[in-house]
Amino acid sequence: RGLGDVYKRQGRALTEGTDYDVSLPNAIDAGTYEVTVTGKGNYTGVKSASFEIEEPVSNVVASGEWGSCPWKLIDDGTLVISPGIGTNTDEGAPWQEYATDIKKVVFAQEEGAKVVAPEVASRLMADLSNAQQIDLSGLDTSQVKDMSGMFQNCAALETLDLSKLDTSKTTTMVMMFDQCVSLTSLDLSHFNTSQATDMSAMFWDCPSLSSLDLSSFDTSRVTHMSNMFRGCSSLKHLELGEFNTSQVTGMLNMFCGCSALVSLDPVSYTHLTLPTT
Repeated sequence: RGLGDVYKRQGRALTEGTDYDVSLPNAIDAGTYEVTVTGKGNYTGVKSASFEIEEPVSNVVASGEWGSCPWKLIDDGTLVISPGIGTNTDEGAPWQEYATDIKKVVFAQEEGAKVVAPEVASRLMADLSNAQQIDLSGLDTSQVKDMSGMFQNCAALETLDLSKLDTSKTTTMVMMFDQCVSLTSLDLSHFNTSQATDMSAMFWDCPSLSSLDLSSFDTSRVTHMSNMFRGCSSLKHLELGEFNTSQVTGMLNMFCGCSALVSLDPVSYTHLTLPTT
C-alpha cells in the first residue's frame, strides 16, 4: 500500500518513526534539495520531492557612485564597491555619512576587473568604526600616492589582510592606521615603502598591537616619523631591521606612550630588536 493511499483511507496523520522515516539533507544554504519519505511498519512505499531555499532578499539602504565605481550598502551592514575607477577621497568617501552602519567592506571583482583607487586614497576607509572585516582583494592601489588616514579610526578591526595592497608608488602614509584600537597584529611583510617620504603617526594610538615587524621597510626616502608609534601602549616587540633614518628630520614623540617597551636605543636605528619580556 502506498503512503498516499493509506493516509486517505485511514483518515489520520501518520507518525514519523513509527509509520515512516524521513531522509532530509542539512539544508541551510540557498539551493535545491530533495526529501524522501519511506514507509515502515504497516506501510510501504517511497515518495521523494524536491524543495528550494532561496537567497534571502537583501535590502539596499544606500547606494551611489564613487567615480565610475557603483557602491551599495546592504541592510546587513555590508558595503559592496564594484569595479571601476575611483576619485580622490581627500575630502571623504561618498559612503562617509553611513560610516557607523558599515560592518563589512567588500571590494568586488567581476571577470577579473577590480576597483581602481585614485592617486589620493586618503581616508578611503576612515571612521568605519564598527567595521569588523575589510576585504581588499578586489582593490587595485597600484597608482596610489597618498594613503594618509586610509584606515583611520577603524576601531572594531582586529585583523586586516594587507597582502594584496600595492604600495609601490605610495609616498604618504600619515596616520594610515591611526586609532585602529582593536588591531592585535599587522602583517606588513608585503609593503613596498621604497617611495615613502612621510610615516608620521602611522601607527598612532594602536594600543592593542603587541608586536610589529617592519624589517622589510625601506625608509631611505622618509623624512618624517614624528608620532609614528605614539600610544602603542602594548607594543613589546619591535623589529626595525635596517631602519634607514638618514633623511629623517622629524622624530618628535616617535615612541611616546610605548610603555611596554623594555629598552630602546634613541640614537641608532640601524638595527633594533627589543626583549621579549
